[in-house]
Amino acid sequence: MSNLNFSDAPRNWEVCLREGCPKGETCMRRLLVARMPKQTVSRPCIMPTAYTDEGCRQYAEAQPVTVAWGMKQLLNGVSPWHFGAMKQELEDYFGSHSTYYRYWNGRYPIGPERQAWIADLLRRYGYTAQPVFDHTETAVYFPELVGN
Repeated sequence: MSNLNFSDAPRNWEVCLREGCPKGETCMRRLLVARMPKQTVSRPCIMPTAYTDEGCRQYAEAQPVTVAWGMKQLLNGVSPWHFGAMKQELEDYFGSHSTYYRYWNGRYPIGPERQAWIADLLRRYGYTAQPVFDHTETAVYFPELVGN
C-alpha cells in the first residue's frame, strides 16, 4: 500500500514485529514497520502471541476507506419532533456530549463503522437520504485513534 505513511499513524497505535506473518503483506500494523524511521527507539507493539490458530486478533487490513469529518449538516431537514431524540442518541453513541461535539466539529474522523451506525439511525427515524458529512475522502483509517 503506497499511500500508507508512518507519520499518519497515531503515536499510540501499535505496530507488529512478527517476522514472516502470513497476513503481513496486507496488515497495516506490519506494513508500518517497514516505513518506520531508522532512528525509532521505542513504539507500542503487538506481541507475536496475538497470532493464534484462529488468526490474528490485532489484524488491521491496509485498505483505503471513505473517512468523514464533521456533521454540521447531518440533522438538517430532520423534523423538530425527531431532532432532540436523534441528537441524544448520537451523544450516547459517541460516549459523551463533548466527544459528540468533537466529531460534529470535524476534529475526529468518522470511520466506516460509525458512518453505518449514523445511516442506520436516520433510517430508524424514517429518513432515507444518506448522511451528509462536512468532508469525506478516501484514506487509510486508524480505528483505535479515537477508540473505534
